[in-house]
Amino acid sequence: AFTTPCGSYTGFLGQALLGGEPLTQMTQWYLYPEKPFIIVGTQDMLLSRALNRGYGSSPFMWPVEYGLLNNDCLWVMDEVQLMANGLPTSTQLAAFRQSFGTYGPCHTLWMSATVSQEWLHTVDFPTSADDDTLSLNPEDFQNDGLERRRKAIKLLHRLELPRQRRTRADQPYDYGEIAGAILERHQQGTLTLGVFNTVPRAQGVFQGLQDALKKAGGNQELLLVHSRFRLKERRQRAEEIGHDLPAAGRIVIATQAIEAGVDISARVLITDLAPWSSLVQRFGRCNRYGEFPQAKVFWLDLLDLQKHAFPYEGKEDSLVQARARLENMEGQSVAPASLPEVDETIRHGAVLRRRDLVSLFDTTPDLSGSYLDVSRFVRGGEDMDVQVFWRDWEGDPNERSPEREELCSVPVGQMKDFLSNRSRPQQAWRWDHLESEWQRIEQRDVRPGQTLLMKAEVGGYTIEKGWEPDSISNVPVAQDSLDEAIGQPPEGYDDERTNTGQRGWVTLRNHSLHVKEEAQRTLEALSNLALPEEIRDSVVTAAQWHDVGKAHCSFQEMLLQTLPESEEQSEYRKELWAKSGGRGGNHSRPYFRHEVASALVLLQRAPAGLTGWARDLAAYLAMSHHGRVRLSLRSLPTLARDRNRNPNLDYQYLLGFPIDANDFLPAADLGENVTVPETEIDMSISQMGIAENGERSWLDCSLSLRDSLGPFRLAYLEALIRTADRRASSQKQHDASEHYDC
Repeated sequence: AFTTPCGSYTGFLGQALLGGEPLTQMTQWYLYPEKPFIIVGTQDMLLSRALNRGYGSSPFMWPVEYGLLNNDCLWVMDEVQLMANGLPTSTQLAAFRQSFGTYGPCHTLWMSATVSQEWLHTVDFPTSADDDTLSLNPEDFQNDGLERRRKAIKLLHRLELPRQRRTRADQPYDYGEIAGAILERHQQGTLTLGVFNTVPRAQGVFQGLQDALKKAGGNQELLLVHSRFRLKERRQRAEEIGHDLPAAGRIVIATQAIEAGVDISARVLITDLAPWSSLVQRFGRCNRYGEFPQAKVFWLDLLDLQKHAFPYEGKEDSLVQARARLENMEGQSVAPASLPEVDETIRHGAVLRRRDLVSLFDTTPDLSGSYLDVSRFVRGGEDMDVQVFWRDWEGDPNERSPEREELCSVPVGQMKDFLSNRSRPQQAWRWDHLESEWQRIEQRDVRPGQTLLMKAEVGGYTIEKGWEPDSISNVPVAQDSLDEAIGQPPEGYDDERTNTGQRGWVTLRNHSLHVKEEAQRTLEALSNLALPEEIRDSVVTAAQWHDVGKAHCSFQEMLLQTLPESEEQSEYRKELWAKSGGRGGNHSRPYFRHEVASALVLLQRAPAGLTGWARDLAAYLAMSHHGRVRLSLRSLPTLARDRNRNPNLDYQYLLGFPIDANDFLPAADLGENVTVPETEIDMSISQMGIAENGERSWLDCSLSLRDSLGPFRLAYLEALIRTADRRASSQKQHDASEHYDC
C-alpha cells in the first residue's frame, strides 16, 4: 500500500494514454515514478512519448514522459503485425536502451498469433534466440477449452457479387450490394461481423445497411466500429457490443480496429482481402469459442490493387499471396488448427537510427517554432493522425485544454483536404506554446500528432458515423467540456504550471525545502535502482536550488502584481516568494525564465564538494525543471519574428537576462543553512566555446552530460526533479498566514 495526496492505494495503478490531460492528480502517472503503474495506450501515444515527441502532450512535458517510459519499465507490444513502422522503432529502442543504458531494466515483449522472429530483426537489434520465445507447448494443447477454439469450424467462401451496378472509381464494389449480401447471410439471434479495410468503406456499407433495413422494415441491431470516433462514442459502442444479442441479432460493421482488443464471436464473418496476418486475426473473431457447430467466413476480393490496396500500399505482394491462400482453402475451415504455417515477410520502412534518437533528445523548437517530426517512426505511410475536438465560441478562441472524451483521430491527409475544400472552406486552430494562444492554421500547417480545435458549426463529425468530412451538421460538443469549472488553457511558454493543488503564498525557503524533501523520499523509494551517490547528491542539490532564480526582482514583482499597492504589499516585500495566491502578473522582461538564473547561480555558487560533472548535472537539472530551457540558451522563434516586424526593437535580453550588462540575483535563503549570497548573473556561458572565466558553454556542458549519462538516464533524472516539484507544489501551503494576518 502507498499514500498519495489523493489517498491510499494497494497494488498497481492503471492509466490509459488516449490524448488530452487527466483531470485528477491521481491519474497523472508521471507524478509517481516510484509507484507501480500499468499504462495502456495506442502505439501513436506511447511510441511518440518514447521518442520525446508525445502526441497530444505539451512539449514541456515530453522529457518527463520520455525519461519515465525508457527506464525501469516493461513494454508489451500486442498485435505487432499491425504496427507498420512502429515495429522496427520498438526493436531499435530496445537496442538503444541496452547500448545507452537505463536506470533499472527496460525489457520489451512482442506478442501476436502470427509473429515471426525475423520481423523483429533490425540493424541494431539481432534476431531473438529461441529461448527468448514463448509459445504454446504440448501440455497446453491438452486443455479442452483451447482445443475447442483451435478446431472450431468456420468454412471459407469467396463472396461473389453480380457486379451489375456501376461503382465510383474510389470504391472497389457497390456498397448497397455488399449490404444486401450481408443481410442475406445474417442469421436471426446471432452476430454478423463485416470487416473492411478503410473507414469510408465501412461507413458506406453501414449506410447501405441502414437504407436496406429501413426499406425492408428490418429490426436487426446495427453498429459501426472504427478508430475515427471520439472516445466517448467508442466507449458507448464497446458497451453495446457487449450487450446480450437481441432476438433479431446484431450486425457489426468495422475496420481493422476490430482485429485487436475486441473479444467477440460472430456466426458469419465478411472481410475484405488483407495481408494474411490480418486475415488470421479476423478469422479469430468468428466462432471464437467454438460455440457454433459451424460458422461461415466470406472474403471480398479487391480486383484493382493499384487503386484499392489502401491502407496496404507497398504490400501488394502480401495481398496477392493472401488471395492465393484463400483460393486454395475454398470450402475448408479456417480454424487455427487448420491454417497453414506461413512465413510472411514484413518490410521495414523508416528505421530509427542512433543519430535520430540522439537528435530527438533536444526539444528546442526550430526558428519556425516547429519540432522534429517522428511520424515516420511512429507509424509511417499514410496512416498518420491529428487529434481534433469541437467547441462552440464567439470571436477569437480562448478555449480550455481538450478532455479525452472529446478527441477524435483524423488522418492528416483528410484533415488537409477538409481545410482546403474550395466549396466549403473550413478553419482549425492549434495551440501555440510559445505565444500561449490558439492560432489559426491552414492546410500546409497540419502535422501528425497535433491537437486541433474546430468550431462545432463546421461539421465533420456525427455521433452515428464518427469522422465524416462531408457532414455539414453541427457537431454535438461533449457535455463534460461545457462545464466552465473544469480544465484550463493549454500550457504556454510563460505558464509555470506546477501548482496541481491548492494555491497560496509560499516562501522561497519553504518551497525549496519541500521539493528537496520530496526528491529525497523519491530517491529512497527508488533504492532498487542503485543510483550512484554522486547522482543522488546532484538530484538533491538541484531540488533545493531549482527555484533560487525566483529571488530575481523581475519574478518577485510579477508575483506581487496580484496585490494592491498598500501596507499589505509592503509586508509581503519583506519575504522572497516562490508561489503566490493567484496566477501572478506579467513579467517586465519578455520571456523571463527564472530557471536560467537558478542554473547559472548554481554553477557559480555550488555547495562545497559538488564539482565537475556533478555540479554541471545539478545545474542542468535546475535549468530543465520546467522543460522550457534544456540543451541550449538561445532566443525564441517569436523574438526572431518580432524583429522582422520591427527592426528598431531592443533585443539585448536573452530569456529575460541582459547579454552585455550586469544583472544581479539578491541573496536568498534556501533553508537548512543554505544561503546564497548576492550573485552577478554571468550570461557568457550562453556563447559558443570557452568563456573568459574559463567555463565551457552551456551547450557544451549539456551535450557532455547527455553523452556521458546517455539520453534515457539524463531524461529520467529530469523527471525526478519535475515530479518532486509538482508534488511539493500540490501540497496545501499557505505560508503567508504564518507570517502576516491576511
